[in-house]
Amino acid sequence: MVVDRNVTESETIFPNPTQEILHIDISQMADYHEMKYQLIDSAGKIAAEKTLLSPDISVAAFSPGIYFLRIESQGKNGIQKLIIH
Repeated sequence: MVVDRNVTESETIFPNPTQEILHIDISQMADYHEMKYQLIDSAGKIAAEKTLLSPDISVAAFSPGIYFLRIESQGKNGIQKLIIH
């Protein structure tokens, strides 16, 4: 996986750690509707893969642990560590 740090510098995820809802602050990006994400568990398995419909992602259904949120926007990729508890 190629990681382009420009994307992750434009998005901030919070709260981290989280239990229910993860918010992606994309204030510097044009439109979240053009963004896709993957939630990847610590074993490298894709737990979720979707196009963003809003800046909030529900993570309540996922088991506690360390995940990686991969964000794709405008042909660029970024990844951030996420803790679900």
